[in-house]
Amino acid sequence: MNSTINTFATLLRETLYNSRKDTITLDQEIQTLKHYVEIEQLMASKSFTYAISIDSDLDPEEILIPPMLIQPFVENAVRHGILKGSRQGELKIQFHTTEEFLHCTILDNGVGIFQSQKNKTKTDHQSMALTVTRERLESISGKDALDIKEIVDGNAIAGTEIAFKIPLETDYLKNYVNSNYSRRHARCIASSKKHPNDKSSRNKSSRYRTKCCRGSKSTANYATRHSLSRYHARRWYRVRYSRNIS
Repeated sequence: MNSTINTFATLLRETLYNSRKDTITLDQEIQTLKHYVEIEQLMASKSFTYAISIDSDLDPEEILIPPMLIQPFVENAVRHGILKGSRQGELKIQFHTTEEFLHCTILDNGVGIFQSQKNKTKTDHQSMALTVTRERLESISGKDALDIKEIVDGNAIAGTEIAFKIPLETDYLKNYVNSNYSRRHARCIASSKKHPNDKSSRNKSSRYRTKCCRGSKSTANYATRHSLSRYHARRWYRVRYSRNIS
């Protein structure tokens, strides 16, 4: 009982923390998935095993991924696939990277997803999790990013395979873009010339650089207060101060 409570508390804390982020590391997502699956194992009416594998030259702590993107598929595989089947349950979550994409595959040996959906029409419960997650993936990677199919073994359904891809983003690349922006911004502030978008007097140009500098210093604090990424905070400051001096 104590183990279940501790695992659930950890999962709840991770979920609340991750939900406030635009992206988290793949390592953080995997840890959250492990805790979620362990909770499902403790609560399930039948036992099942799971395995998570990564095939990539990149460190999972450097790969960035939107939070709560995989959990709905894992939940569907466990509750509507494995627990509805008669076989010993097996769940596999696989990651691999290419030059441009992070690929994720969720495999289960339970009832096929299409058969499960047919059975669900007899009840009043209609889950929106898969629909919402599909829409998130389409907004991130396009319409062909998600592939759902049943695994066929002879004439029988042997399970479900869900595969999707998202653009590969790493913490190194994100920091490089942010630092590159900061260097350009610093050169603009330090320059004795008027800003390219400023066609008025030199005093107004100086006032522009002062306001830009003030916005740059406050970006991190603003992002923290309002739970925004630094990118969105910088956009907010650019709009605000450009309005003030126009």
